[in-house]
Amino acid sequence: MPEKQAPDEVDDKTGQKVALYFASEFDFSVSSAHEAVETARRLAESLEAVSSNQYFSQSSVKKWFLLKTQVDILVMRAEAAGTRLVILQGKAENSLLRKEKPSLSKAGVDALAKEFSELTGLELDCFEKAIGLLEEIRSDSEIR
Repeated sequence: MPEKQAPDEVDDKTGQKVALYFASEFDFSVSSAHEAVETARRLAESLEAVSSNQYFSQSSVKKWFLLKTQVDILVMRAEAAGTRLVILQGKAENSLLRKEKPSLSKAGVDALAKEFSELTGLELDCFEKAIGLLEEIRSDSEIR
């Protein structure tokens, strides 16, 4: 009688098969997409931590608020894209568990890959803005 696998072992193996399917069929990295969602979350958390500083000038407060709003929108977009990815992964996983080839639309996966690529670019832009604003705040603090 074959040895039963623990549920998380099955999940890991199936997850690897799903990731391999996306990589081989669509040249799409599931882990990179999930990392983009996590990066947006970490960026929002970092901005929140910095905004607890009460020593900003009025102009810096406004710039920081606008950046935080931009990042909040980015997080929402990343979460929505992440949800769409989870749905596609679930469809692929169900097919693989039934020993069938998943039948996902190349156009649909390509659109999602493009969306994650755009999100990554927006994340980099927000990081650059945050760095610039922090340098401005530091400079303002040194002048005072």
